[in-house]
Amino acid sequence: MEEHDDLLAKLRGEFIRLTTERLNTIEQLLARLSGLSGEVAARMETLQEVQRHFHSLVGSGKTFGFPNITTIALHAETACTHLIAQQGAPQSAELSRLHEWTLQLRRELAAG
Repeated sequence: MEEHDDLLAKLRGEFIRLTTERLNTIEQLLARLSGLSGEVAARMETLQEVQRHFHSLVGSGKTFGFPNITTIALHAETACTHLIAQQGAPQSAELSRLHEWTLQLRRELAAG
């Protein structure tokens, strides 16, 4: 049983490390998105990439004992889906909300 627990702890640690990297990437993409107000194709591509990162967290958070990560990431993914469907430039409030969800995800990771 101890071997099993050690493996789970190792996998959970790897999830935390990879999720931290993913959140760093999301923040970089959101910063890029702020400067793409007139470039529709680049904006859509960036939003889709942000959406994919949140989607991967939806699928893996609960698996590694972080059910709130799944819930928060689902909200963010859904918001990205709506923004993509509208094909408009995200407003500052929408970007702020995506940033806030990213911060919430970081807090969940830190709480362990």
